[in-house]
Amino acid sequence: MPKIGQQLGQVLGPRNMMPDPVQPGEDPSEEIEKLRNTVTLRLRETPMIQLKIGTEEQEEDNIARNGSTILDFITSELPQGDNNIKAIMVKDYNGSNS
Repeated sequence: MPKIGQQLGQVLGPRNMMPDPVQPGEDPSEEIEKLRNTVTLRLRETPMIQLKIGTEEQEEDNIARNGSTILDFITSELPQGDNNIKAIMVKDYNGSNS
């Protein structure tokens, strides 16, 4: 393991991709649950976020509320808030623009 860390650490460390080892006998369920409830946004070359905000079975009000919640969260995390957003496009399940 130390040799792997020496070789791969130089590449994976600066990219924030180093794994967190789990000791034998340790219960990883708490860490797994924490990772399931985590969302990480990283924008590198293309400043675009694409995500699904609902399903066909959901009511329109619920989908609109999901979109509004996501937009509020994203603008709160951006350094200049709404000024960092140039455009928002919403597509329905058929792929047509709304």
